[in-house]
Amino acid sequence: MRPLLLIVAYLVSAACSSTPGGSQAATGLGTKLTLRDYRSATGPQGAALRLSLVDDSYISSLGVEGVDATHRRASFYSEKRGDVSTKVESDRILEATIQALDQSGFARYAVDGPAPAVSDGSMSLEIVRGDRAQHIIRRRGSNDLERINSMVTCFTIFTEMYNHIEQYQSADPDQMRLQGAPVGRRGRN
Repeated sequence: MRPLLLIVAYLVSAACSSTPGGSQAATGLGTKLTLRDYRSATGPQGAALRLSLVDDSYISSLGVEGVDATHRRASFYSEKRGDVSTKVESDRILEATIQALDQSGFARYAVDGPAPAVSDGSMSLEIVRGDRAQHIIRRRGSNDLERINSMVTCFTIFTEMYNHIEQYQSADPDQMRLQGAPVGRRGRN
């Protein structure tokens, strides 16, 4: 089943079992999913390319203000920052994404603790809920096809979800230059 369809199936299931009139309020401790591509190693000290998805509860726990999820998201995206690789989604959709990841093998292969900033692996996916972190790393040279297929599916679910979310974020060009990110139009850095 296509990863986004799998997430939609979890959402429909959750909607059928929840009470009507659900709100968009932040409901939990906050969740952050981070994909690291160690093959790119573009950041400071050879750090991996990093893409993150966070939920409304996560940005609420950071003290981002707003009367509801839409206003908190707008407030978060309005802050100028050097790292514009974080996208915000609702608690419910991120929970459905995690369920899809778990069904695809994340729970089976995850180890406790945060993923390293630098690794000999090719990619990692980390899930942080509150103060608990778990991650998977695809190691180069692994011959376990079941594990490799599970991890590729997890990485695909994450990237499809990440690419599906629109983001219009304020960037601070000076901070981005310090992090080695390209700034400005092509040929005009």
